[in-house]
Amino acid sequence: MGFIYRKTTSSPPPRIKRPVPENVSGDWFVAADCCTLCNVPSTVAPDMFEFKIGPKGEEYCYVRRQPVSKADLDQMLEVVGGAEFQCVRYVGKDPTIIDRLQGIGQESVMEDNDSSGRS
Repeated sequence: MGFIYRKTTSSPPPRIKRPVPENVSGDWFVAADCCTLCNVPSTVAPDMFEFKIGPKGEEYCYVRRQPVSKADLDQMLEVVGGAEFQCVRYVGKDPTIIDRLQGIGQESVMEDNDSSGRS
């Protein structure tokens, strides 16, 4: 089944620094109350993201598997660069990943490094 990237005309969601509880432990996570169902994660990196319907009928995505290879990391960075808002966050300290995020102009996805409560 194909997915279509969907752009919304609404305002960006507020910067929420807490992760969706379903995110697996690791350096990458999707921020709670941020997902706009843009379908970028499910199209670019379907093995690393999953969508869920919450108790109030809200739909959202989360990181179900952290990147473990260079190909995975390339996909994760493509998701970050292609998503409408910065809902996919990075809280790691790997200088290579930090350089790559800066290289694609996505420094803002690292703003939670000291305040997200994740290790």
